[in-house]
Amino acid sequence: MARIVLVGETLVDVVCHDGVVEEHPGGCGANTAMALARLGYSPMMVTQVGEDERGKVTRKWFERDGVQFVSSIPGSGRTIAGFATIGADGGAQFTFDGCFDLVLRELDRVGLVSRPEDETGGTNEQFSISSGNGTPANVTPLPDVVHVGSISTVLSPGNETVLEAARRAAGRSLVIYDPNVRPALNPESWHPMFLALSQYADIVKISDEDIDRLGETRESALTCLFGLGVHAVVMTLGSQGTEVHLHDRVIRVTSPQVEVADTIGAGDTFTGAMIDALIHLNAVGPQARPALQGLTDDQWTTLLTWANLAASVTVGRPGCDPPTLMELQVLSKANGQQLLARAW
Repeated sequence: MARIVLVGETLVDVVCHDGVVEEHPGGCGANTAMALARLGYSPMMVTQVGEDERGKVTRKWFERDGVQFVSSIPGSGRTIAGFATIGADGGAQFTFDGCFDLVLRELDRVGLVSRPEDETGGTNEQFSISSGNGTPANVTPLPDVVHVGSISTVLSPGNETVLEAARRAAGRSLVIYDPNVRPALNPESWHPMFLALSQYADIVKISDEDIDRLGETRESALTCLFGLGVHAVVMTLGSQGTEVHLHDRVIRVTSPQVEVADTIGAGDTFTGAMIDALIHLNAVGPQARPALQGLTDDQWTTLLTWANLAASVTVGRPGCDPPTLMELQVLSKANGQQLLARAW
């Protein structure tokens, strides 16, 4: 099975909707990990969870659906809280409380060890975690997929660990970056980290709202990302569908029309289902970039349709509640789409 590592924040969404307050575990990477677990994977989340009651709830949430996690305790001792107010259109506006001080040694535990040239100045592609006497011990394979994004990329000092995770994975794993911009938090930090992380990404998954919040236009964002070496920009446009922008073409797919409960976790569910499809297309690991270059328009269309379908289930339910594989298979069949005979 593919090894999937997600590096970033875990938080609890405190959601106020029509005067009713509810709490749901979440966070960009954590939600994506949950989506992948429900599709049959055993993703590994590298994160921080507090010792408080919210932390206990979050650990149970991970364990319930089979998300593995490497977790340290933040300096504050508290799990990050994201306070969300739901608007009439189902969109959420967030503010945050908490800290993120993830350290580099957590990356070694999941196979994201230093690049060989960092250690020796060479380019040898053999790497391992070494025991005290210099012999290899407990060698952990590099991940096939590495995902980074959202508020963990702008919360210092932990954001430096997130950046290092992407740097270590570049060219060795499929690297997916989702800015998931939250402008209420450290607004001056988003654009510099957008540039810094994108240089290591194979795919940037970005929403039209992210582009606006970064102060870019679609055209300027695409020019910037392709200039930094990104292969594919997957742009989600809400009810208007999804586009994948490649260097030589654009592929567009419409979204299913559903009644919106709220949009929390919809983009993360999309990303989880997209990763699922990319794994079945063998576009992961060190061969990710040439495999991406070989994908046909039909394969991209099927991939985006599958991811849109998954996201449409999440927006129809409160909080981030991604669909299971069986739910998606039944739904795709009901829609006349045999999307997952796993024959991508």
